[in-house]
Amino acid sequence: MKASERRLLAFFGDYVAVNIAFYLMVGLAIRLITSALEMPVAEMENLITDVQEGAALFFVCLYFTVSEIRNGSTSFKDLFGLHVSGTSQQIIKRNMLKFLPVWISLLGNIISDDTCLKWLEIGGTVMVIAGSCLGLYYLSSVFYGPKGTLYDRLSGTVVTYHPTMDRGF
Repeated sequence: MKASERRLLAFFGDYVAVNIAFYLMVGLAIRLITSALEMPVAEMENLITDVQEGAALFFVCLYFTVSEIRNGSTSFKDLFGLHVSGTSQQIIKRNMLKFLPVWISLLGNIISDDTCLKWLEIGGTVMVIAGSCLGLYYLSSVFYGPKGTLYDRLSGTVVTYHPTMDRGF
């Protein structure tokens, strides 16, 4: 398996696992709070959705950043034998750039009531689809190697594959 394929699978594995854990915790917390306050969830649905999406994204960014600063890898990067090299500042910048399209889309969704800013929601959504869902961020790693993704090149980080760290994937 190529390093770029390992990176893509590791990213999606981490992203899905962290989101599932977060949404289970937040979903339980929301149910407990709304039942304690005797408030129907439907009344707060839009607010809950915006807060939950923003908090989930923050939690995911925090997970990637802290894991990569402390260990040089996330859980799934470790499974695939990948290691992120760079200073703490470079890794923070890397993860801010990695999730920038999602932050833009979320901001666009929150302020979508203002028609003047509708372009932000549309532009952010296009960036999310192109950058994250289709893996176009990772496509450049096929051509440029370990420092191949756009956010790695802009932040100065390098992701390397270590066969000795590979857990069989």
